[in-house]
Amino acid sequence: MICESGTRQLINRCIALIKRNAEVIDSLPFILAHPDLMPFNYLVDTNGCITAVLDWDGTTHERLEYNLHFAQYLLGCMTCEGWQDYADRETVEAAFYSAFYKRVEAHGTVPSTEFSFA
Repeated sequence: MICESGTRQLINRCIALIKRNAEVIDSLPFILAHPDLMPFNYLVDTNGCITAVLDWDGTTHERLEYNLHFAQYLLGCMTCEGWQDYADRETVEAAFYSAFYKRVEAHGTVPSTEFSFA
């Protein structure tokens, strides 16, 4: 089936990504990790600034990369026709990863060229 083949390909890509970045992932610091960083768990002011994060149920102590799955919601959304990238995806994605790398480097953890999200 196409779905099963696509799922297998996605799983294999994820495993390859983890293997490529294993040493870098192991060097990341532990943080208080929110289990559900979806858009509906943020309070945002009229300027677009996050003022609070809601629903901390199930919070755990994890490596920094644990929360990166939420970043996809900065770049697009699911519609009835499937995933749709926002028009400014490239700009937002570049800004997000630039800020992410700077903050991680500021803690002396990982040089930005070592961590590959591709």
